[in-house]
Amino acid sequence: MGLVGYSYYTTSSSLSSLSEQNSDLNQQLLNLNQQVSNGNQQISGLNQQVSNGNQQVSSLSQQVSTLEQKTLTVVTQTNTVVNVETTTSLVTTTQISLVTTTQTSLVTTTQTSISSVPQSSLIMTGDSYNNVTHTFTFQVQNTENYIIYAQLSASLWGQTNFGCNGQAGTFISQVYTFNPGTVITTQLSLALGSYSGFCGGNPLSSIQANFVIPQSTAVSPTYTFIVVPNYTFP
Repeated sequence: MGLVGYSYYTTSSSLSSLSEQNSDLNQQLLNLNQQVSNGNQQISGLNQQVSNGNQQVSSLSQQVSTLEQKTLTVVTQTNTVVNVETTTSLVTTTQISLVTTTQTSLVTTTQTSISSVPQSSLIMTGDSYNNVTHTFTFQVQNTENYIIYAQLSASLWGQTNFGCNGQAGTFISQVYTFNPGTVITTQLSLALGSYSGFCGGNPLSSIQANFVIPQSTAVSPTYTFIVVPNYTFP
């Protein structure tokens, strides 16, 4: 009987100890849950700060884009020497620094590639021939919005010799400057032609003329003129 009583006391003591351990574990679990909850709140707060920061960056980017568009508008609306005000936004993690530079000298020039000049750029709007000086005079208009530097080129035609096509010579003028939209006067003197005297003989009866830029790229239609009276070249 004494042995049975001792066994009952030991079992009750063990159950009490386990209960205390379980209580401690539950308290630790509650503490961990509270820490997790606090951590989640901190993460939520950090996410909100990041979101606010992203909104600030987005707003600053829009401001920079607006400033760049304003500057681009000023640049693209001019083709002369101008002074513009340039504003540049510099963004850091803690502040916005605006650096302003005024009276920035901007020089824009127009460059025309040969391949981009159409053949209808220069148009003859008038012509005359002086049979005393043997000189053709042409009024030529630049139909483009840029300067064109071109020469008057002509083939000179006479009587057919030796079964050739009858070309007696050629003519090339000095370089003319054709300003945008303007009409200037050019001349072709038959006396200044270069005559071969092989495929075409005297007298000279007609010419074919156009305007070219290097290297012999036509920038005008080809015009044909009759020489009346015929011209006898040297």
